[in-house]
Amino acid sequence: KDIESFVSFMESVPSFEGHFHAQAPLCTLDKYPFTDMISADETLSESLEKLSTKLGVEHPLEEKKSSSHSTKAKAKMVALFKDKPELIQRILDMFKVDCDNIPGACDVDELMTAIEEENTV
Repeated sequence: KDIESFVSFMESVPSFEGHFHAQAPLCTLDKYPFTDMISADETLSESLEKLSTKLGVEHPLEEKKSSSHSTKAKAKMVALFKDKPELIQRILDMFKVDCDNIPGACDVDELMTAIEEENTV
């Protein structure tokens, strides 16, 4: 439950252990360039439908029971980092290569705003 200890652990893992290191170098972005950022959140269905249109393919109908993708992840992230928001920057620093290659993956503005709002309540 101690997020600070976990971040310290992540920082100490040797670079040959790829689970806690940048992923962009493994994706051969020069050969397979990044084009769209689709989050697994409440906008997933809409984002996938837009991507289908962009690709010129028919978007399959989703079953109603599987069309909700809300995980309440933002609230969980706020609860996790509200007392130590500086840990977010330490995590971003570990994944700088990913942030440089896919900036949308490292956009924490909404999270930081939510943390600030939580801390002013």
